[in-house]
Amino acid sequence: MTGFLSELGKKLAERWLTLLVLPGALWVVFAAAAVMLGHRRPFDVGALITHAAEWTRTTNERVVILLVALSATAAIAGLAAQALGSAAERVTLAANWRMWRLPWCWLANALVLRREAMWTKAHVEYYRLSELAYRALVDGGRMNPGQRLRAYQRRARIAPERPDRPTWCGDRLNAAAVRVDRDLRVDLATVWPSLWLLLSQEVRDELAARRQGLTRGATLIGWAIVYVPLAAWWWPAILISAGCVVAGRYRMRAASDTYGELVEAVVRTYVGDLTTKLGVPNGDALTALLHTEPPAPDPSAQPRRSTPGVAEPDA
Repeated sequence: MTGFLSELGKKLAERWLTLLVLPGALWVVFAAAAVMLGHRRPFDVGALITHAAEWTRTTNERVVILLVALSATAAIAGLAAQALGSAAERVTLAANWRMWRLPWCWLANALVLRREAMWTKAHVEYYRLSELAYRALVDGGRMNPGQRLRAYQRRARIAPERPDRPTWCGDRLNAAAVRVDRDLRVDLATVWPSLWLLLSQEVRDELAARRQGLTRGATLIGWAIVYVPLAAWWWPAILISAGCVVAGRYRMRAASDTYGELVEAVVRTYVGDLTTKLGVPNGDALTALLHTEPPAPDPSAQPRRSTPGVAEPDA
């Protein structure tokens, strides 16, 4: 038991160091540069080294206090970036955007309608070119596939399936649910918990790693927000923030694409095993078996009323 707790403590310390302290320490360095250099001489490395040397010319006690303060500041900055990244992830995936408060719900709906119109236009063009290619193949000819490939890429840049969310990342994850419902008649949200129990540890680890990549990309967006206040003293912080946004957006798109593909592949590979294990013939029966909801309300039932200060009897 002692060995297990020791190993667990080491892993927690490693994660705390890599996820919070190290990125936060970099932010502390740039924050110090912002205070020391300002807007007038933002890249004066010599002045930064001089200031740092002056800070180190002090007693050992003050150095220890300074290191502790810097470590705490770095950890706080890391926690702030993770919290902001979680919020950015929820907004980007927008799984429940229809429940957002006004005016954000209106804005999300406008984005969905705009993306849907663009996707429909690209979808029609792609299928028009596909039909022309098929007719040419029937007549013994062959069309150049370049134009059809470009039409497919234009549609894919908007969304893999008909847009239902205001962002590409959200639609990419939603596409997995749309496809397994259309092809296998399986409701992904209903079936996934039971399907997860059948997966091997290797498959679970791969899914977790892909999902963690999406979270890390969102955390970069959080760091972009954390760097913005430094621009009030040091304008290059805007460039750092913009770089974090670009990198975070790229990583979120890449991670959501690979994670969506992997989830869809897992469902297609293992849903047959789940139907066999539960003794149902198809995806519709599987979804119906695993779906549950409260019964219909009884019109004759009276609402329960409790007397203030009187405890309810145990069932």
